[in-house]
Amino acid sequence: MKLQTSYCLVFPALVNLAEVCLLMPVSNAWQECGCSVLKHVKTRLRSCLSTEMLQALLAITINGPEVGTLECKSLMTAAMDVCKSRKK
Repeated sequence: MKLQTSYCLVFPALVNLAEVCLLMPVSNAWQECGCSVLKHVKTRLRSCLSTEMLQALLAITINGPEVGTLECKSLMTAAMDVCKSRKK
């Protein structure tokens, strides 16, 4: 919208309003999914998690590979190898 200089000169407030409307999400399904995942990750036993750990667990749960797939198994093997090498 801002590339159209004629619109910006004649209707600057309307152009800003149109840009805000175009950036608004169409639905709130993604946010509801995030809240649902948060309920599963942050249980009563895990209520003392740090913010960084909670963010990492949520990112893995939402974006990570499905459990039981070959990709998940290879990632787990690589993580265990890294953990073993750091303990030495």
